[in-house]
Amino acid sequence: MFLQSKFLLVPFALLCLLSCNQNKKTAEEKVYTSPCGCVLSKEDMIMKCPVDAIGDSVTICKVGTNNVIGSNRPPMTWQQFVESEYFGGEGPLVDCKTGKPLLGQLKSPMLSYKNKQLIVDERFGFDVYSPEKKEWVNLDLPLWRKRVSAVNNQLHLSPDTLILKPPFMGKEAIAKAAEEYEAEKKRTDHYMVTNTVNRLLVCALCGDKASAEKLLHIENDFPGYYSSHADSKALLDERIGIYHAYQAYLDKGGKRTYYDLSIFPYFKNKAGKKK
Repeated sequence: MFLQSKFLLVPFALLCLLSCNQNKKTAEEKVYTSPCGCVLSKEDMIMKCPVDAIGDSVTICKVGTNNVIGSNRPPMTWQQFVESEYFGGEGPLVDCKTGKPLLGQLKSPMLSYKNKQLIVDERFGFDVYSPEKKEWVNLDLPLWRKRVSAVNNQLHLSPDTLILKPPFMGKEAIAKAAEEYEAEKKRTDHYMVTNTVNRLLVCALCGDKASAEKLLHIENDFPGYYSSHADSKALLDERIGIYHAYQAYLDKGGKRTYYDLSIFPYFKNKAGKKK
């Protein structure tokens, strides 16, 4: 009788263990509940930036508050922070309902909030010539804009819109880019060719036709290089795509307006110009 009772304890213990594990699993699994009951762990709610559609409004569900030193403002929720003039540190955007990335891998996005919509500006690293430093400086400038809106508790993404304002490049910068291009043609390894492409791009965006011709026909001037360097070819195609997108904007009646560089060090006297 004693042995029989002892063996009965074994399956009972197993059942208890399975039940406890099941309860633990259920506790760990989060189920979406509105508003902002995201299917994310607390850690993800802090490190990432979950976004939810509540009615016809986009809501930032990121956990925590943000203190901006020197702003004379009390701690702000992340919703208040994105609605303010400040930005940065929000983390990758994810869908609150699914936990999945909302916009893929964006380069240096800037978030802002207006009219119940989240505005996502993707930045691009442009090489800009500094006459003061006599060298090229890489600056992240807005390139594409996407809007995240809400309709009946569902998120909607708009197509990309070009918002590029190229940095103004004067004669000194254009001459420097041409000089570097000729130097690159004499190299055998072409390890600096992507830098050359970046500088031709920014000069071409400012309307320099010679730089545009070099950019668009650079594969002819470096025969064999791009066919055996897929990564460099992808970077070249991206830069040419930016040039064509900006030209299409101008062809449709857009005005060439330059970015206000005076917000950056070494460009204090280089405010935005129009052409």
